[in-house]
Parts: sequence; C-alpha cells; structure tokens
Amino acid sequence: MLVFAAKKNWVEFIKELENEECEGFDPESYPDWLLIQIESQFSARPVQVKVALEMMSPSTGKNTSLQLNMGEGKSYVIVPLVAAALSDSQKLVRVIVLKSLSAQMFQLLVERLSGLAQRRIFCVPFSRSLSVNSSKVQMYRDLMQECMDTRGILL
Repeated sequence: MLVFAAKKNWVEFIKELENEECEGFDPESYPDWLLIQIESQFSARPVQVKVALEMMSPSTGKNTSLQLNMGEGKSYVIVPLVAAALSDSQKLVRVIVLKSLSAQMFQLLVERLSGLAQRRIFCVPFSRSLSVNSSKVQMYRDLMQECMDTRGILL
C-alpha cells in the first residue's frame, strides 16, 4: 500500500485500502497464501481469492472457464496462490504459458514462491518438434516425480 502511495498510484492505493486482511480465505487452511502475501508485500483482493478458490475447486464440480480484466492480478497474484495451494506432493502442478512469457513467469514464480513458501520451480520447455526416445521419457518422468515429491511447480 505504501508503495502505491509513494508512486502516487491512487487507484491501486484505494483498492488496497479497502481490502481487509485475509478476506475470503482462512489463513490456517492456506498458510502459504499468507506467507506469499507477506513476502511479496501485497494483500490478495476478495475477487482474486474467489477466483483462486474457484480455479482449485470449481463450484460446478466440472471444468470451468473464468474471466478477469487485464491488470486484475491473474499472473502476479492468482497463479502463484493456486500453484502453492495445489502443490502438496500428491499432484504434479503445472503452469503452462506461451514460450514468449516463460522467462517472465519463471522469474515471477521464483520471486513469489521460492522464499517463505519454499517451493522449487522446475522449468521444462517443451515443443512438439522435440524428438523423444525412451531415455528422455525416463528423464522427464524422474524430473516430474522429483517436482511432485518436493512440492514443486512445473513451468
């Protein structure tokens, strides 16, 4: 909030000012969310929490599609929160992005999740043109198992 005030970004300052602490989620159920917010110095807005929870467990119980406007925190807030919550050593959590966005998303996930949340980010660029043989398949399988075992996130 202080950063927005110092930069005279009054729209974002007012949004943060109106935000209540941990609104929309129980910090005991999602302690990593609290750690991510503390370390990254932001508070997730109620709409961001609602979208994150819906992404993790759609209310319809089926596949779902959600839409947010540009600048509403999809990449910077929602993706890290969802990835941290889902990476539980039982599931392989994958964040799939365009090649042109992969370096930026990798840096963002490292910044948001490698500190207090203690998540390792595994970057595995993949292309359909890649020739695959049995040794490469085993290497990918081992990497994905390590990612899952360590509660990491695969980009």
